Amino acid sequence: MTNLVLDAWYLEFLPLSARYGGPLVWGVAALALAALLALPWLARGRHLGPAVIADAQCTGYALCAQECPYGAIEMQPRTDGARYETIAVINPDLCTGCGICVETCSTVGVNLAALTAAAVQQRVGRAVEQARQDGPAPVTIFACQRHAALGTLPGGVSAGDAAVLAAPAYEAVAGEELPPAVSCAVPCVGMVQPEWVREALGSGSRAVVMLSCHCDDCAFREGPRWTASRLGRRQKLARQGVHILEAAPGDRAALMRFLARITGGAAQAAPAEEDRPAAPSRLRLLAGGAAGTLVLLLLTLLVSLPTERRATAAAPERAVVRVALAHPGQPVASEGSFGGLQNTPTGVSAAQVLSGERHPVRLRLEIDGRQVAEREYLPGGLRRDGTAYGLESWDVPPGRHTVRLWIMDDGAAWRLAFDGPLDVAAGRVAILSYNKQREVFTLAGDRR
Repeated sequence: MTNLVLDAWYLEFLPLSARYGGPLVWGVAALALAALLALPWLARGRHLGPAVIADAQCTGYALCAQECPYGAIEMQPRTDGARYETIAVINPDLCTGCGICVETCSTVGVNLAALTAAAVQQRVGRAVEQARQDGPAPVTIFACQRHAALGTLPGGVSAGDAAVLAAPAYEAVAGEELPPAVSCAVPCVGMVQPEWVREALGSGSRAVVMLSCHCDDCAFREGPRWTASRLGRRQKLARQGVHILEAAPGDRAALMRFLARITGGAAQAAPAEEDRPAAPSRLRLLAGGAAGTLVLLLLTLLVSLPTERRATAAAPERAVVRVALAHPGQPVASEGSFGGLQNTPTGVSAAQVLSGERHPVRLRLEIDGRQVAEREYLPGGLRRDGTAYGLESWDVPPGRHTVRLWIMDDGAAWRLAFDGPLDVAAGRVAILSYNKQREVFTLAGDRR
């Protein structure tokens, strides 16, 4: 007898079931699975939300609702008698406390209860003034909480509490001593208001850096994108030394290199082209593309105006004979080539079972004893098992004409499908359409 060694990772439940009983083991497993499934709701992460609306300051502008990444803001009709028609309403179950809505409101009508815009602005101003008293002009860094938590910022700024610290001089980078910094951590850089940037610059900062995650790695989905877009719409701020740096959380070396590049020897100069926000360049590219498209459309219009185009309508003094075809040709394989499949159900042929390919359909038209056309129409479908379609027209003099129309749908023999007179008046169309039940062409009527 051979002993079987059980894999404890996959099969440990077997000895447990034998010792303690199957219902008990499976009941414990079900409870553990239920606990794991409920974990995202039982252990929700703490954040500074939900946002709150100041009714008196809300003007119903709706930009906060448009830019919220989670759809947590809804505009509703006002009932407080204010002169504005709508008011923003926060859904606390959807709000994550990212603060992106805070930046959108110029009237400070929306705030995070645990982190107000006024408090952040005051802390930034005081910290910059303190740093100016202790040494050279600092660099103010607004960073998201992920960068603060993972150590990208020197000075130990805590994540999520918006602590503002005047840090000592950075470590030397490439032999240069970098200026001091004022670090401000917010939930997401999309929360940073232009007033905070103006406060930092007005208080004596030599530059302002928006330190964000990469655009596709934002914890709040759209923070870096909105930041770049907003700063791109404010070119004056960008020219005053405001920069955006997208870096991986915890990559302090990238921040050091960036600061060395923007402050080394030209603290007050305009930022280099590669350091400017991505949004202005994208906007310029978009504007250039739109202008080029407009110029191309205008040139196309100017070229097309003097160009003559042939009319497709028939002359009013002429008449038209039109042939319309919608007919699947006969199966390519014959009944006798299928061996033992002759005993098929009623209404089902052996060709339908084993081969759906159809022959092309050919037409030959004779008007007043003269052959005017012979056409071939291929069956549709990838395997050529569909219907062949055709629509042809011929101009004829008005009056009575003798028309004969042959069809070949088996790849072998022509058969006469129409033979008779047609009376066609000037400016009218006589239509011969194929009747699959009768296997002939019939006059469908005439029309303009």
